[in-house]
Amino acid sequence: MSQLLEKYSHIVFLGSNTGVSVAEFCEVFKCKTAETLRFHDKMFVNVADTHLSANFWRLGGTVKVVKLKLELKLSDLKLNNLVAKITELVPSFSRKYLGLSVYGSLNIGTHDLKLSIGESVSAKLGKKVKIVGSMRQAVLNTASSNKILNKGGLQIDIVALPSRDKVVVGFLQQVQDIDLWSSLDYSRPERDMKIGMLPSKLARIMLNLANIPREVGGFWDPFCGLGTLIMQGQLLSYYSYGSDVNKEVLQKAEKNVAWLKEIGLVKQLKYRLFKHDIKRNPLNNKILRDIARFGRFDAIVTEPYLGKPRSRPFATRKLAAAVWSSLRGLYKAFLRHASYLINPEGRIVFIVPAFKVRDGTWYEPNLEINRNRWKVVNFNAGKLTWRRPNSIVARQLVVIEKL
Repeated sequence: MSQLLEKYSHIVFLGSNTGVSVAEFCEVFKCKTAETLRFHDKMFVNVADTHLSANFWRLGGTVKVVKLKLELKLSDLKLNNLVAKITELVPSFSRKYLGLSVYGSLNIGTHDLKLSIGESVSAKLGKKVKIVGSMRQAVLNTASSNKILNKGGLQIDIVALPSRDKVVVGFLQQVQDIDLWSSLDYSRPERDMKIGMLPSKLARIMLNLANIPREVGGFWDPFCGLGTLIMQGQLLSYYSYGSDVNKEVLQKAEKNVAWLKEIGLVKQLKYRLFKHDIKRNPLNNKILRDIARFGRFDAIVTEPYLGKPRSRPFATRKLAAAVWSSLRGLYKAFLRHASYLINPEGRIVFIVPAFKVRDGTWYEPNLEINRNRWKVVNFNAGKLTWRRPNSIVARQLVVIEKL
């Protein structure tokens, strides 16, 4: 067996914020980052098929997973040999839908490769296969990959690794349900860009990094806003507490959470929303007082207020620093609450903003964490930053545990 195939079983195709995606995948599947191999937005891992099938749906930051089947030398690659070896791997029970994605340069034309594989596989199966997508399209989009799997077809992924003079071939095993994620963000009844929109995928990632006990665990979001984290908590079967200082916003969150049951994504809702100002003493709130007395939270997961929405970068770093200075007191109050209300074994996952400056740099605040009280969890995945193209405010994920 070839070298890579001896150590790894799958290729994980990471989301655009790769550090966050790596941390989440390794947390969910309990694999050490040192035992993986990364090439930019791809990661080689060794995970059991049954484990992947049972838990892939939990991930927010992974695009797809491919089962490794073949490894060849890139410098010796010939069209006929590649086609013959791939055809040998195709199961005889495959249906007519066939997809092909090629990552990197093989020095073989995509059109010729797809045509040759289509003809060879058709001959093996004794029926003409339908190649999904354009014959010149190197990489299929997620929607096409979902279509292939849903119709019982086969997608072949070929990845060139020039730094190792390797080409690996695999079959698509799992792919993200892009329609579901889009619906969770854009079809829910209540949306408000003025409040700010925590992306559903990021909310899922944050809950996965919190390491909440499955099925029986619970968490608190003290800045729940429109309820994105509470919604994701329901999809993961966690008991979810959410609070906010704004009563009208809480009413909107109620509608969003109830919508999950209305459309059939959740059978039973397990959540509680209540009004609370994080700057006030938690003992003055009956719900929080009872929680502190009888059990405390398994995790606290939240996106605090990040400042007013902006349409352009800050003119200077000094102006960006002034905004962070106005937010610092809120974060200190949040950490005081967290210290009092978190289970001794629990994690706190929250977001700290980073602000884009006109000169192209980013102002990243220095969050003051008492190192005698808190330990920052290191996932060995690089910076845990979530940033979209053209973002003015980036989200930095912080994960801490009590000492």
